[in-house]
Amino acid sequence: HHKMGGGQIDGKVTCETPGGATQAMIVRGNYGNDQYTMNVSTKTRGGTGPATLSTLDTTMKVESHRLGDCDAKPAG
Repeated sequence: HHKMGGGQIDGKVTCETPGGATQAMIVRGNYGNDQYTMNVSTKTRGGTGPATLSTLDTTMKVESHRLGDCDAKPAG
């Protein structure tokens, strides 16, 4: 599912790798005109092959704030 509106983000995606592992990613956060904050978590379970991980969990927090206009000139 994926929902975005009213300053909130909520999403989840689940898939299976060719090696049979199940991976799920959840994203939740808040956003505004000049900032956003997101919490991202992933869970990987099972699978076969040379890169097999029976269990792998990760979490990450991302914060972003607009600092101002960019002074860069267009390329070309």
